[in-house]
Amino acid sequence: MLRATSCAYTGDVGVGAAAAEEASRLAEESEHPLWCAGSYFSVADVAAVRGDVGLAEEMVDRGARVAHASNNRALVNGALHARGLAAFVDEQYMAAFELMAQMFDQDGPTHHPARKYWLLPFVSECAVLSGESERGRALLAGLRPPPGVVLGPETRCGMLYAEAVLAEDGDAAEAFQAAFAGGVAERPFLGARLQLAYGAWLRRQRRPLDSHGPLRAALSTFERLGTKPWAIRVRRELEAAGVAEVEPGTAFAGEGWEMLSPGNARSPGWRPRVSATARSASGSTCPRAPSGPTCTGSSQARHQLPQAAVVGTGGRVRVTQATAVI
Repeated sequence: MLRATSCAYTGDVGVGAAAAEEASRLAEESEHPLWCAGSYFSVADVAAVRGDVGLAEEMVDRGARVAHASNNRALVNGALHARGLAAFVDEQYMAAFELMAQMFDQDGPTHHPARKYWLLPFVSECAVLSGESERGRALLAGLRPPPGVVLGPETRCGMLYAEAVLAEDGDAAEAFQAAFAGGVAERPFLGARLQLAYGAWLRRQRRPLDSHGPLRAALSTFERLGTKPWAIRVRRELEAAGVAEVEPGTAFAGEGWEMLSPGNARSPGWRPRVSATARSASGSTCPRAPSGPTCTGSSQARHQLPQAAVVGTGGRVRVTQATAVI
């Protein structure tokens, strides 16, 4: 399960799909509801990053009931994490930001001391795309280490990435340079996302021709990794930067769930079996989260919003009460 979720962070959806399938199979054999729920979240994480929102949401729905019934904090965080990723790739950026931001609140019931660092790049992207850059910068400020504390390489790269994408226009050039030079470019998925952010910033600075290089490089990486949601965003940026026709890329490396270990390949429509124990634990007798405020609209209604959510732009997000919902 941990390997599958780790692959969601690195964009390695082929290996992640294999790990998620194996975790689900072993959990099903154990018929232990907590392991089954955790495996569903690992499937959801990988499915979200490769753009399969339907599968991601289906898996979160299965596991979330068990998480609530057990009151297991790790599972509740897993559900929140997977739900946020699904909302993010479904382009419901406000909902995704509000969901993920819960784990940054040290006084909240869903605070997670490690996962908030893992999620920082995603939260930073959501903050920018939802018009909440100021709130994103506040979350980032709360994670900066005190003097003398040395961050691990992955955490440091995540911080550098967040500093760059959340920077004010006057500080952005220096922040992007620091991120590229600080090791972010050496990580394919995060580096390509940095190229996407940099290309988008160049375009906004009325430098469309300069944006083509980083955007094309990012597109090549996203298509190779199989991270479709980001490839789609790059293509939009290239079109906005004046590229009349973006050449068709290579086939997505993570296409379908057939990218699994030899002998264990499943069909693209594969869904983990719900064991009898997990089904009982997540059935109608299992306590569910209270109905909470949601994004309006048929597509947006799938992503529940958390406690103390704010009103989004254009009236797309409306909050009537404070609650924590996954």
